Amino acid sequence: MSTAVIRWFEPDQGLVHVVLAGALSEVPLRVCGSDRSIVARLQPGEHIRFNLARDRNGRGCAIDVAPI
Repeated sequence: MSTAVIRWFEPDQGLVHVVLAGALSEVPLRVCGSDRSIVARLQPGEHIRFNLARDRNGRGCAIDVAPI
C-alpha cells in the first residue's frame, strides 16, 4: 500500500494529483468508481493510502483509496 498527500482533484477527468510519501515530485493518479467519490470528499493536504492497479485499457489507476 502506498501513501500520499492530495494536492488537488480534477473531477471531470478523474485525476487526483498527489505527492507520494518520500518523494518530492507531484504525480497524477486516475481514480474510478467509488474511489472517485471518496477523493471528491477530501481536502487538499489530506493524507491518503491506496493500491495501484491497471484498468482494462492498461492505464495505472489508484484503488482502495482511504484517508489516513
